[in-house]
Amino acid sequence: MDVDECKRRTSYNRFRDWTVYWEIEANAFNADRYYWAQIAAEIRRGHAKKPASVKTEQLLIKFQPKVDPIKRVKPTQAEIDVQKAAWANVCGIKLKPKNKGNDNG
Repeated sequence: MDVDECKRRTSYNRFRDWTVYWEIEANAFNADRYYWAQIAAEIRRGHAKKPASVKTEQLLIKFQPKVDPIKRVKPTQAEIDVQKAAWANVCGIKLKPKNKGNDNG
């Protein structure tokens, strides 16, 4: 499946959910990662002055997401309005203009 087909089949909400899932999954427990970290630790211990000081956890790679996936920032009303206008334009829907309190009638 090419990128365009994937975009057509995947909704924005599903895409967002998957990105959050993978950001959390990046640091989740994985037996393979610990196995390889243990092998690397044993190799490192062979070259260390104090072999007991080398810990397996030191060799696990930790990934830092750009934004905390659990505490995402809520969009402002202006951002919501821009998104609504964009989707309405794509779908061919005419939105009513917002009344900003300047009604003289």
